[in-house]
Amino acid sequence: MPIERVNEVENLKEQLRQAQRSLHQLKCAIPILPDADVLYEKIVRTCTDHYTHTQAVTSLEEKLRRLRLSDKPSEQRLSEIGSLNLEIDYLTLQFRFCRSQLFTLFSVPPLLIALDKMTPQEWETLMRRPQETSPNKPLVMDLNTLENITFDQLQALNSLRFSLNDFRAEAQNDADKEQLPFEGEPRNRLDSMQKFNLDIQDAVKNALHGKAPAPVQDAGEGTPKVRGEDEIIRENEEFIEGLIESGSEHDDHDDQVSVDEDMGSDSAHDDLSEAEGSEEEPEEVWQEEPDEPEQEEPEDEDQRELDDEDDIPEEFPRRENLRRRAIQIENEIRSTEQAIHNFEEILRQYEQEPLCPPRRFDLGRIVRGNERYMKCAFCEASGIHYSDSCTAFRDPLERRELIREAGRCWTCLERMCARGATCRKYLTPCFYCRDRGHHSALCDFPDHSDYIRTRMEDAKEGRRRSLNRLRDLQRERAYLGVDL
Repeated sequence: MPIERVNEVENLKEQLRQAQRSLHQLKCAIPILPDADVLYEKIVRTCTDHYTHTQAVTSLEEKLRRLRLSDKPSEQRLSEIGSLNLEIDYLTLQFRFCRSQLFTLFSVPPLLIALDKMTPQEWETLMRRPQETSPNKPLVMDLNTLENITFDQLQALNSLRFSLNDFRAEAQNDADKEQLPFEGEPRNRLDSMQKFNLDIQDAVKNALHGKAPAPVQDAGEGTPKVRGEDEIIRENEEFIEGLIESGSEHDDHDDQVSVDEDMGSDSAHDDLSEAEGSEEEPEEVWQEEPDEPEQEEPEDEDQRELDDEDDIPEEFPRRENLRRRAIQIENEIRSTEQAIHNFEEILRQYEQEPLCPPRRFDLGRIVRGNERYMKCAFCEASGIHYSDSCTAFRDPLERRELIREAGRCWTCLERMCARGATCRKYLTPCFYCRDRGHHSALCDFPDHSDYIRTRMEDAKEGRRRSLNRLRDLQRERAYLGVDL
């Protein structure tokens, strides 16, 4: 019997020595721990940084909203989108760092208590010290609440990243659309110049064929030929003077050929000689006309009147049509300018409306293993999607009615909740409107924001079309060149 007791005592001593060695090893493994006051200051500093990053997310959402409503060039918008994307990455890293720091800091008090460096009562007294971010706004220092806020903020940043990617694609499309007209404008101008040159050439050909051949048919009359050339020169003196001179030389050559063929007739020879003399010295012909019989003067006046009457159907209706078109263009320009002003006024009113990111139904699938049994508060599907991304019930009013009938908490959507300040998400702001007191899945602000965005896009599209129409009308007015 004494031998058994001796063996038992020896075993107990050995266990004690092993426990002492293990305790010594644990003490050696524990790093140098800060004092309770230093630890508390670090926790307060980290919680303050966490709150600052939360405010930065709200500011980031406002920057994205202003960028969506701005009329800045596409290149500048793309540059700002890149900056916002970097801010999202930075805030994501900061939230993850704060989460890691908080877990580490809140694991130190149990070690200090275990090492008899402080008592639980001392730690509770430290944590009761009031800390405020602003007057009457306490600083959140509960680890579970901070974890919930961090989760919501990371989800908000992820949604902002997707929205920013969509906006980047839209801005890139706008930049491509702006680049295409810029590249096509020189080509359009060249085409317009080429068409204008072709129109001028057609006008010259029509003028030459319409009046220059007339003197050749009346070989014995020199005066009408000189008058026809003068009329052509007066009508086209700005751009066909050289062509008229070459055409006159060609007509002289044709007249000379006709004279050689009719040399047998003396009377015809005399008439042709007079015609040649009138072509070479037109001033002398006009001076000798008073010596001719007075019966020829009425014929010349009648011929001039006929020529003037021939010009009226070609010139007067064309000018009248141009004048009418110019008046119509002026009226359309005034109407288009008024429409542009109306669209800008509509956009100015909508830009003052607060907006939030759209509700992304396609990004709410559950991928975490510890959430595979989580149920949707509306359709009660398990492990498929979060409640905010439920596609079976999209209307916020319908969702609120379901929550009211099921007796769930409006803040955490749970049935077993004491409500009020004791709810674990009491201090968690809504992802969309940033207010407290309701869950993000029950917020109706995204629907209002979607409506405002749709109306703004319609107004921008109407303004863009009106601006394009105004440029076309101004270009057409400059091309006509008609003074009203």
